Amino acid sequence: MGFQAAIAKNNRSNNSGGIAPDPLHTVNTLSIVIHYFKAMFTCTKDREACLITFIYLWLTQSLENIKSAADIPSLTHVTGSEPCGAHRLRIIHVDGKSWVEYAQCYSTPQGVFWQWQPIPIILNNFFYHYVQTLSTTAIKPLLSAQQKQQL
Repeated sequence: MGFQAAIAKNNRSNNSGGIAPDPLHTVNTLSIVIHYFKAMFTCTKDREACLITFIYLWLTQSLENIKSAADIPSLTHVTGSEPCGAHRLRIIHVDGKSWVEYAQCYSTPQGVFWQWQPIPIILNNFFYHYVQTLSTTAIKPLLSAQQKQQL
């Protein structure tokens, strides 16, 4: 993170009127990651699962905490009525539109809380088409141990 980005992040955390992140820088970084994933993974299913996990870690600002494959969380797909918990994805339907939400951790003086956050609009279709194929009854992790090692 650059010096200016760190200042902007600090401003955003102090008030709701802080400076928004540079969208061009964000989109360029994300397009580089997608290009890298296309070259790295031959299987489309593995690529999608790993990319979704990577974007989740990026959105939750957890990438810096990953030092090995064992540190990668197991994302699970849950139903819309289940409570929010660590590393969960769900699909909700609002006004005839389907949205994917992810679990975001918030630390407060009272403890740690997980709240549902919507996936950014530009990524919603990508997440929706993949997450809807996952089972909610088995609560099966999104990535296998081999896929985590690849990621």
